[in-house]
Amino acid sequence: MKFRMLHLLAISVLALPMARAQVNVVVPQYVFDQQNDPQPITQKDNVAALTPGQTFIPTLDGIDFADFYLNNYSGIPGQLDVRLRDGIGGPILGTSAEVDVPGDNTFGYYRFFFPTRIDLTPGQTYVLEVVQLGGGTAW
Repeated sequence: MKFRMLHLLAISVLALPMARAQVNVVVPQYVFDQQNDPQPITQKDNVAALTPGQTFIPTLDGIDFADFYLNNYSGIPGQLDVRLRDGIGGPILGTSAEVDVPGDNTFGYYRFFFPTRIDLTPGQTYVLEVVQLGGGTAW
């Protein structure tokens, strides 16, 4: 099921009584092409051994980031990134920045930003792969 929603990041600005400078705040806007609700969680895997992925067929013409719902239950913090592939087993089109995930056995959403927007062809199949770079191995 495809969803499109606009998410505004709330930013608070504190105006001090003596401050006279005007502050302009740019609030990023995110457009979500799709989402896959991860509930209920039924499986835990070893990311280092499996390199799990999620296929998707975009309706938008680019991707800037991907969100994943993760749990590191190893007790050791881990470092992950996400690769975007052109189809299953296809060439790597881009790799996200590294994200640190604590090893505290709590579930949470983690946002993986790509350094620049990656162009996509709407209607074509792509794969987002979670790649373990180091740390805990129980996901």
